[in-house]
Amino acid sequence: MATWQPPSIIYPDAELVLTGSTRQLIPGITVDTIMPRDNQPAITWNRIGGNIEAPFDMPLMQCRVQAPTLAECNQLVSRLLAVLPSITDGDPVTVISITGGPTDLGEESAPMKQLLFDITLRGTQHVDQVS
Repeated sequence: MATWQPPSIIYPDAELVLTGSTRQLIPGITVDTIMPRDNQPAITWNRIGGNIEAPFDMPLMQCRVQAPTLAECNQLVSRLLAVLPSITDGDPVTVISITGGPTDLGEESAPMKQLLFDITLRGTQHVDQVS
């Protein structure tokens, strides 16, 4: 006879949640986990740290924004910061807060900004089916 175990928790993929949400909020912009090589307007999301305290996953997320000109890059950063709060509906994002940036990473010919965010994602309990 097996001993009782608490249900396991399945955490959403933070990069998948943020890239998908950003694509919906800012259509027409490349959003991925890898920055395109050309200088087109783009946003990338990458998990660079964080921790888990059941039932929450609290990743540290790096966001990079690039555009052909510095003015366009700054405008895209402003647009991103304006729309991001709308994803904190608790399913699965409960908190999103900026903790760093925007910091200049690019050159004059290839403007790029980096921002850091603390995110809190709610996991869901997974109960194994007993046959």
